[in-house]
Amino acid sequence: MKNPIIYILSVVWVFASCEKVIDFKGEVKTPKIVINSLFNTEDSFKVMISNSLSLVDQAQLKALNEATVKLYDANHSLLGDGILTTDGNYYIPDVDIAQGNTYRIEVSNDGFTSVWAENEVPGKTAIVSVDINNINDQFNGPSKQISMKFKDDPGSENFYMVEVFTDYSFEYIPGNFDTYHSRQVLTTNDPSLSNNALSNGGYASDRLVFSNANFKGKEYTFVFSTYDYTPHDSEKVHVELHFSTLSKEAYSYFKSLDKYNQTDGNPFATPVQVFTNVENGFGIFAGAAKVKYILLD
Repeated sequence: MKNPIIYILSVVWVFASCEKVIDFKGEVKTPKIVINSLFNTEDSFKVMISNSLSLVDQAQLKALNEATVKLYDANHSLLGDGILTTDGNYYIPDVDIAQGNTYRIEVSNDGFTSVWAENEVPGKTAIVSVDINNINDQFNGPSKQISMKFKDDPGSENFYMVEVFTDYSFEYIPGNFDTYHSRQVLTTNDPSLSNNALSNGGYASDRLVFSNANFKGKEYTFVFSTYDYTPHDSEKVHVELHFSTLSKEAYSYFKSLDKYNQTDGNPFATPVQVFTNVENGFGIFAGAAKVKYILLD
């Protein structure tokens, strides 16, 4: 019998627009609830609720639109109830995610075992400085090289994520603009990240996730590159650097997902189990402390 399939979302800190389909190598006897929420200190609280497939069900995973979603603080005081927006996507208004606080989510739905997860949001890491240089990429095309300096906390094991988001506004009629939001692919040769089969030995992803193992307690400059986002005629461009300090669970999720992607389709590779911290179910519930830095406005 074929392995059942579980959808694990390649989650962003806002609603994801695409899904990651992962062959689950373990045994699933009954369908289970899947939680996917990577919440942070800068954006509203959002979560996607779906369900895993049973052992015999090979149909596509369906979102759960009638789930009861509750968010609690460390004292188990209710912070809010999930409000459905689109298929499987819920948000909880008026919740300010704070660094150093622990949050717990509980989800129930008829026909499924109730699930829960909790996670502590780490402290923020400030950006000391950002330098931007115009360079040519490996294909001799124009790129931006960004050098971000920050000070690592010497008292703990820390985990980080770097992302760049761009809002393009195109003037299709004089005075009228269409805006498109996108996450940029980033490349780096930083030794904190493993090789991802680039010809120059570097690493490429729309999010760069790494630990402080190579620079614990030091001031560190993380260097990466992205495409040349200089606006052209009839364009308005807003570009933001998002620098997140991740919980260990968030880091474990992203690193396991990265390992899965690197071995996907290789029949000789050791199967990779994507990390989950959801009790009685699957998925990820993890926090981050985020700092935003405007690169272009």
